[in-house]
Amino acid sequence: MVLEIISPIERNLVPIGLVIALVIFAAMALKGKTLRSLRAQLSIFVLVWIAAELPRSLIVSGFIRASPELTTFGLMGHTISMIVFGVILVYRFYRIPVGRSQLLKAIDEGLREVIGESGAKAVKFYVEPSIATTNIAQYTKSLRKIFAVGAELLERKIAAKLYESVGLQFVEKPGYDLAQYVQEAQTKRMA
Repeated sequence: MVLEIISPIERNLVPIGLVIALVIFAAMALKGKTLRSLRAQLSIFVLVWIAAELPRSLIVSGFIRASPELTTFGLMGHTISMIVFGVILVYRFYRIPVGRSQLLKAIDEGLREVIGESGAKAVKFYVEPSIATTNIAQYTKSLRKIFAVGAELLERKIAAKLYESVGLQFVEKPGYDLAQYVQEAQTKRMA
């Protein structure tokens, strides 16, 4: 008797719960600033999974009649969601940290934006940007020798460009130098 009461309730709650979850995870996916964020990636995975599960749930609860094609759609959806999840895992755990080319590009763009094309060429003549890829602290020290306190503006601009290139949101932090921003970007990117 109790099972007869619970069973129809359970069957009807599952589609409702899936629709609620669909709305929540769609909102989470949209809140992710970039597809590189873990929030957006996992939300997309769950959305594909829900999209595959919802038809099966509606068939079981009796809201819709099943056709062989619809049943196959659910199985394909589950397969696709597992493939998406696998891609997310590979992307998140096997990607490289902030790359050499990204850092060099951020330095070039940051210098040009703050001191112009000719100023950037002059700085690159005296301080080789490739030093930053092997010893960011030395590069930062060299910028500070040339620009003194003005180097802080350059460092923040370079850091902002770097964060943008790796899909992270840049937040200025008092007392941080370029080396600390690069380290933080590498840590956040691997998180």
